[in-house]
Amino acid sequence: MRRLEPTRAFTAILLLLLVSAASGTGTGAPVLSVEGPASLSGEVDWPARLVRFTAVIDGRTAGLRLPSARIEAERAIEAALPTLAKDLLFSIPVDARRTILDTIADGTIDVDSVLGALEARRRVSGSFSPDLSTFSVEFELPLSALETLYVRHTLPSDRPPSLEWAPTGSYTGIVIYAALPLPVRGEHVETTLRPCLFPRVWDGDMVSVLESNMVDPAAIARWGVAGYAVDVDSVGLEERVGDAPLRASARMVFGNGRTDLVISTEDARRIFGSPENSALIKEGRVIIVAPGL
Repeated sequence: MRRLEPTRAFTAILLLLLVSAASGTGTGAPVLSVEGPASLSGEVDWPARLVRFTAVIDGRTAGLRLPSARIEAERAIEAALPTLAKDLLFSIPVDARRTILDTIADGTIDVDSVLGALEARRRVSGSFSPDLSTFSVEFELPLSALETLYVRHTLPSDRPPSLEWAPTGSYTGIVIYAALPLPVRGEHVETTLRPCLFPRVWDGDMVSVLESNMVDPAAIARWGVAGYAVDVDSVGLEERVGDAPLRASARMVFGNGRTDLVISTEDARRIFGSPENSALIKEGRVIIVAPGL
């Protein structure tokens, strides 16, 4: 698949369009990026760790003609894909405070890096509608293509040692349940968890249990800081957390974006009660179970 390299002029146009992308925030609703012969809809599949999107071109408006219509449509979609996909990509939550658009605005990453991540996309299918009026192409983009843009550390950091001891066991991973509407720390409301690229987990004393710098970059590239699942029977959980995970219940949601969790201090001490269990954090062997994702 050919490389997508926006020109400087094209990048400048995209920067002018960033403000419009802000209105497209949301993690699962379809997003219509542009008006005209081509459009795009999509959503983030957090459990599968994929951005799924479909680009559609109106053959009549675009002036496509048989027998070369399919080739022309594919070329047109490929050329327009950065413009079509920008709203969807920019709206993805990065952490409790920022979307990808916010991180572009604050200088953490740049537009070209985000749009360049589209090179990692996989084409799933391409077909005409029954009446041949439109042509659509379905794509999948792994979240790792976006997550790796934010990794700056080379070695995982350690949690500050605790002066308190707690009994622990030998675990193969960590499962955190966030199944019900939970109270928001510091507020008199309840809410459900919202997923993001880099969720954080805190203990009852608001000491970090999980954050991106505590996870090995190789693990982030493999499967992210933490995975998401809708239930404990989801396919693929055992590969990440094994058959004897530590099971903890989230006590609260934290952060403006409602993306972070608070677990009990006792559960945190069980995690960090041995080097072997602490290594589970560094290896990213954490699954957050949240029905309704």
